[in-house]
Amino acid sequence: MLYDTIDLKVARPRARIPGPTQVLASKLTPPFPKAGQIERPRLADLVTRARWARVILIQAPAGFGKTTMMLQIRARLVANGIPCAWLTLDQADNDIGRFLSCLALVCERLDPAAVSVPAHVAAQVAIGGSVIELMDRFAGVDGPFGLFIDDFESIQNPAVMALVKELLCRLPAGAQLLLSTRAVPALELARLRGRGELLEIQPSQLRFSIQETDEFMRAGRGLSLRVDDVAMLHRKTEGWAVALWLASLALERRDEHSAFIAEFSGSNSAIADYLAEDVLSRLPEDLRQFLAKTSILGRFNAALCDAVCGRGDSAAVLDELERANLFVVPLGGDPKWYRYHSLLAEYLQSHLKCIAPQSVPLLHRACGTIAGGRAGSSSLALAGRSPGHALGELSTIARGSCLVAGVYPRSERGNGPRRGDGARANRRSGYDSASACLTARAARHDGPGRSRLECWKGESQTLAAGP
Repeated sequence: MLYDTIDLKVARPRARIPGPTQVLASKLTPPFPKAGQIERPRLADLVTRARWARVILIQAPAGFGKTTMMLQIRARLVANGIPCAWLTLDQADNDIGRFLSCLALVCERLDPAAVSVPAHVAAQVAIGGSVIELMDRFAGVDGPFGLFIDDFESIQNPAVMALVKELLCRLPAGAQLLLSTRAVPALELARLRGRGELLEIQPSQLRFSIQETDEFMRAGRGLSLRVDDVAMLHRKTEGWAVALWLASLALERRDEHSAFIAEFSGSNSAIADYLAEDVLSRLPEDLRQFLAKTSILGRFNAALCDAVCGRGDSAAVLDELERANLFVVPLGGDPKWYRYHSLLAEYLQSHLKCIAPQSVPLLHRACGTIAGGRAGSSSLALAGRSPGHALGELSTIARGSCLVAGVYPRSERGNGPRRGDGARANRRSGYDSASACLTARAARHDGPGRSRLECWKGESQTLAAGP
């Protein structure tokens, strides 16, 4: 069935086992810089000049270079004589005691002269007077400092999130909290933004420019690529740092760089493994199903996703994907339109064809993707169907094709995005084929559904001739 669950087998991460409090000090050590990284002075300068910001939020999907950017900012602050502390989080830090012990150790590193609270004591206290005392110790740290917290998306416990909010309120003048996260944190960002205390680094700012892509390949990885190859690789990866890194590893083992780059896609084994293990495995099954089924769409809105997935809550799901920075790119418009990162879309499409090939034509039929030559084959496929079945199929195709094209039937017309000349020509071809099929069906159908067929025929002709 179309809306049945698709068996999406992806690797699941191994469960994390919290270690004893004595080993928590390893979480306070910044990771070593990765080989081949390049300096990104534009972003580092932006942050180091923003002394007005109490919170620096670096949010982007996996592999966008958030940690690398944090390390470069930290190096700048240290060079300017500003004390810094580092904390890398994981799922185990949702335990309130463990998180408190981490904060106690962080505070000691920022202000060694302060009265020390043993970590094993902090790990056992509950919210109360001891927590307030710990927050007061942060407030009493003399002079500006930078507190870097990496992988902040690990925090889901509301009690731990409340501690971070309290910490924000107690930060002394000149102190900054720098967070890297995949998802938008529940830290009352609107209030911080309104007060002018928040600096946000978005995925669009972390994407490598074409010049940075060339520098990374040439200076960072020692690969001399043709200008056209750099441009194509940048277009295919959309400046996604980890994709450029994985591509560089493969290019090192090949002589024909141009041929590899021309074939590079989301079905590349290294890209596929990364997406399966570090992105999709972290998501609930329902969300993975949504991504798989909607991956056939080049651009989409909530109504089109509802049609493909057979659900009515796609607007909420798309909002969740956007907040979680799950490789969904908002395109604007009303209703709001989106697309997936090209490599994720290619991976999901390839994966879907491998594990559930029978679902692909059904999904296409549901959304009515008759543009780009599919209409002719869809029309021919319907030629031998019963009038009643054909009527339902053609109605689905016609309505869905309007959504795909961003143009609605008159009764449902909104402000979808306009398409380019090539897409418009394909759409006209598709509607012409659909109109021909509708004409043939209407001529042989004398039942009450004939008026609906005639209506859709007229709509197809109007849309084919329209802008």
